[in-house]
Amino acid sequence: DTYSDFKWTRRRGVSDINFSDQCKDLGCTPPPETIHKILHQAAFCNSRSSPDADWNAEVYHRVLEAALKPLQGPGVDQLVDFRLSTTAALIKEYHAPVSATKKVDFCIYLDPGCDHQHADTPQVINALRDVLPLGAFNHTNLNSLSDRPIAVSIETKKTGEGWETAGLQMQVWSAAHWQFLRKFLELRQRASDELSRIGQQTIGAAAADPEPSPIAGYELPDFLPDIIIQRHDWHLVITTGEGDKTIFWQKKTFGNTSSSKGIYQIISTLQLLRRWVQVEYWAWLQQLLREWPRCNGQPLVL
Repeated sequence: DTYSDFKWTRRRGVSDINFSDQCKDLGCTPPPETIHKILHQAAFCNSRSSPDADWNAEVYHRVLEAALKPLQGPGVDQLVDFRLSTTAALIKEYHAPVSATKKVDFCIYLDPGCDHQHADTPQVINALRDVLPLGAFNHTNLNSLSDRPIAVSIETKKTGEGWETAGLQMQVWSAAHWQFLRKFLELRQRASDELSRIGQQTIGAAAADPEPSPIAGYELPDFLPDIIIQRHDWHLVITTGEGDKTIFWQKKTFGNTSSSKGIYQIISTLQLLRRWVQVEYWAWLQQLLREWPRCNGQPLVL
């Protein structure tokens, strides 16, 4: 394979298009030694017909770690991180009926406690958890992430299992994610309405806190990205929310673990997705949480 020995990095002219000065703005580029280890494990798993658990531990986890974890240090205080989620199920209030077999393997999530510019955000999230199903600020029953919003789901499949099956499974998870966001906006609207009611009825010292600045129609995000992996091949899938429906768009392959170049493509795309999670998705959530209506200094939750 031309890519396995990094010849593509040395071919005159062609190599220039494979590098960007902007890469350092997205995250650390892992060294060739890391890529060689991933290549070796992927080749082993593929040649030995390894089970899903082997691919998850030896290949996919290594790729995600290379893309989303720091090269040095323990990796604490990360706003965006990932976790294995093979035991997580969807919360039934967001999608019913839910098949017990419809689960995903990894998720990329946010840790609000690491956003030090908005230190009061966890207080609002914990108040919301008191009324949300299973006390979770996301669409799953994964207890370890109950106070952390999930941004991207990652499903892994065998190559021969068929795209329709993989796509259908991801549609179920994406639909639940959208439904959670609709519930979140519903709670926001209720709080705003209640603040207006209190403001009209209350006189004197018990007056409601000032009305937060309006948020443009409480609109949902434009889209949500997810990932489906079929052994070596990584695919980006996009869903959009139109009314109560979830629209599942065509896949876009963005890399593979059968070549060094393909692995670097995956890592760059994952880091670009992390930037989207920080700049777009978290900014959307953060605006709603930061402007959450309050009464006597406490978040209004109904």
